[in-house]
Amino acid sequence: MAAAPDSPTGTRAQLVAAAAELFADRGIAHVSLREIARAAHQGNTNAAQYHFGSRAALLAAVLAPHDERVDARRHVLLDQYEANAEADLRTLAAAYVLPLAAELSDEAGRRYLRIVGEIFDRPDPAVDPAPTGTDGSSVHRWRRLVEPLLDPDAATTFHVRFSAMRFAHHEFARRAAASHRRDDQLFTSRITDLVAALLAAPVSGPTARLLAARRTGRRPAQPRPGRPSG
Repeated sequence: MAAAPDSPTGTRAQLVAAAAELFADRGIAHVSLREIARAAHQGNTNAAQYHFGSRAALLAAVLAPHDERVDARRHVLLDQYEANAEADLRTLAAAYVLPLAAELSDEAGRRYLRIVGEIFDRPDPAVDPAPTGTDGSSVHRWRRLVEPLLDPDAATTFHVRFSAMRFAHHEFARRAAASHRRDDQLFTSRITDLVAALLAAPVSGPTARLLAARRTGRRPAQPRPGRPSG
């Protein structure tokens, strides 16, 4: 049975729905708790403050049900990966990407993707976009399975796993915001290709030399300009 609109549970649900729409459309930092309360048709403009205490807590409530769905889907894919016992970066890329792609199927999921895309792009996110410290999270598990397949410097110095995650979320946020979308399968497959490519990208010679110079404290040699042609 659905909660009555004027019950505490019903009020919280209305506030969460209003916040999701406003955060997705206008950005997290540009929406006040009072605006959310008004959008949720609350006579008390302090309703969001009363029920959640802060914008960060309300944002976490918006994300939670989607995070749980994404987490569950990803665990299923990682179970399959481990059962097959074959190391493959594209399969792991798909395990990260496909649970996000499933959120494109409805408006609530698309709002979620837009909000999380913003969080990944922010230098100081209001909530942790990648709860890697939680041992039971699918993200933590995914990172652990990916790491042995990466160049060590790419994994530890350049944080390529987070770069791949951020790229995926950016692209899905952009897709979720598009007003006219065709078949999402081709888009999702290509994003999977690109995430796998990011993970597999080697540390190039020039980058390795700059990294070695940083570690030794020596100034890297500057390339000499070529002689003008003609």
